[in-house]
Amino acid sequence: MCAAKNIALTEQKQNNLMVLCKCCYGSLKIAEFYLKQNPNLLNKVNKVLAKENLTFKGTVKIKHFLSVLHKDIQCSTLKSHVKIKFKKYYYQP
Repeated sequence: MCAAKNIALTEQKQNNLMVLCKCCYGSLKIAEFYLKQNPNLLNKVNKVLAKENLTFKGTVKIKHFLSVLHKDIQCSTLKSHVKIKFKKYYYQP
C-alpha cells in the first residue's frame, strides 16, 4: 500500500520518480506491475487512496538513480565534470 501511495503522490504532482535504494525501486516496480495487471486490486487500492484524495493511475516513470546516471546523463557527461582524478588502486590479496 505504501508503494501505491508514493506513486499516487508523485502522480498528483505530475512528476516522475527517481529512487536511490534498489529495494525501494523493486517495491515500487512490483506494486506498479500488479496494479496495472489486476483491475480488482487497483479498485481496492484506489478506494483506500481516495480517503486521502489520491488515485493510482499508472502514469509515473519510475527510475533508479544509477540508471538515470548511466542512461540519461551518460558516463561521458559525468567524466567531463570530474575535477580531481584519482589514481587507480588495485586490490592485491
